[in-house]
Amino acid sequence: MDRVHTRAKKPEIRLSENGKPISDDDDHLISEFSNFLGTVVRDFVSLTCRSWTEVPEKNILWQFVKDKYIIEEEGYDYAMTTMCDQFRAHKATIKKDHYIKYPTNVKRLQNRPRNIPLSDFKIFLNYWADENVQERSRKNTEARSKITETHTAGPRSFTQNHPQNEKCSELKVDIEELSVAPPNSVQDGDASGAGNDTP
Repeated sequence: MDRVHTRAKKPEIRLSENGKPISDDDDHLISEFSNFLGTVVRDFVSLTCRSWTEVPEKNILWQFVKDKYIIEEEGYDYAMTTMCDQFRAHKATIKKDHYIKYPTNVKRLQNRPRNIPLSDFKIFLNYWADENVQERSRKNTEARSKITETHTAGPRSFTQNHPQNEKCSELKVDIEELSVAPPNSVQDGDASGAGNDTP
C-alpha cells in the first residue's frame, strides 16, 4: 500500500450503474482499491467500536479515500459497505489470534498486538468475556456453518463480470430468447414437477 500514498497521480475508479467499481482492463486496480479500504479501517478505526454503526465521522474516512483516488460520490455506499466488512473481518482476526488462542487474560495481555493500545485491548477482553456476547457469537458461528453457497465468481467481483461492463457486452442474451420456455418445463397451471428446483 506504500505506492498508494507516494504516487504522484491519483488513479480513477470507474463505477457501474449501481455504484460499484468496474474496470475494462485493470482488475489489479479494483483489487488494490478494496485492499486500500481495508488499510484505512485498520489504521484509523478504533476497535473499541462494537459495530460499524458506532464508528464516528465516516465522512473523514471518505475524504481520505478521495485524497488517494478519483472517485465519484456515487461510490460512497460501496466504500462504506466494504470498510464495514473489513472492520468485521479485522475484529474477527484479532479475536481469533489474540483472544481465543490463549486460555487466560494474562497470556492474552502478554501477546497483545502492539498496534492496539493496552487500554483498548482491556476493553476487548471485557467485551469478549461477556456471557451475552459469547452466546451471540455461538449462534452466529452456528448460522454460518449452515451456509452452503458462497461467492463463486472467482477473483473478479460479480459487478466486474456483469454484462453492463463493456467488455462483457457480447455476452448479452436477447430477452426474447429468455421468454421461450424450454422443453419439459413447468407451464402456468401445470403442477407436475412443481417444487423440483427447491434446494
